[in-house]
Amino acid sequence: MILLPRAVGESRRRAPEVFSTLSRHVLELETALHEVRGTFWNESSRERAREVALAISFGCTLWRIKGSGAVLRSLLALLALPYREARALRTSLVERLSELISVLKEQLPERGVGPGALVPGGTPGRRIRGTQGCGPP
Repeated sequence: MILLPRAVGESRRRAPEVFSTLSRHVLELETALHEVRGTFWNESSRERAREVALAISFGCTLWRIKGSGAVLRSLLALLALPYREARALRTSLVERLSELISVLKEQLPERGVGPGALVPGGTPGRRIRGTQGCGPP
């Protein structure tokens, strides 16, 4: 089950909880991508990975967390490839999925706060010192 932040207006004190939740969902996405690679392009495993990636993207957008939108869009585009195209690109596709999840994990905020992250109720463009986040550009 994917739990997302409740509302943009929540207190800043909830930011560490949100980042922790996003971290768990990125690990869930990594597991889903591992299953996609293991069953090579099984429709149900791809759908699960797409759902998790979309939920992460939505959560980041809702909380105004910036940084990893391009990575999530790339993952979603690759997961949308039909089986025939994926089969033709199998080796490079598997490598690219691994690269993208690694980049996404590197961009995760550490200890509740990461560079570029915005918190609920924050002013667009306002950065939290020493922060990094994920979300659409």
